[in-house]
Amino acid sequence: MSISNTELILITDVERVLSKDKTFEENLTAAMKESKHHWLITNEAQQFNGAIVAVGKFYGIDSFEYRRLEKASKQLRAVQSIQSGIMPDLEMLAAQLPSDEEVPPLALRTFWDKCNEPPEPSGGFVK
Repeated sequence: MSISNTELILITDVERVLSKDKTFEENLTAAMKESKHHWLITNEAQQFNGAIVAVGKFYGIDSFEYRRLEKASKQLRAVQSIQSGIMPDLEMLAAQLPSDEEVPPLALRTFWDKCNEPPEPSGGFVK
């Protein structure tokens, strides 16, 4: 999957609101809020994916948080493919989905739906 320059700008902007002082859930919410109201990208799917990529990159591929994001993303993609009318091979799909019992479920779409208020300006703009 290739990432466009505009998506890289989105990811970089979203990374700026992430902090080690925040919980995973707080960072995920901040990322989604920043992404959902981004000035450059207005496509909701790109905004959503940009937030997920930024948070995953922030925590790193070896982290527990990354595993949670990965598991939730794969589950969401499986549901979306079924909703779009593409009937996947369910046995193959079940084998691809992570079955890691110690990774708790993560409702990405719920986080996204809660982010309707724009974030506070991060500087450079006067109210």
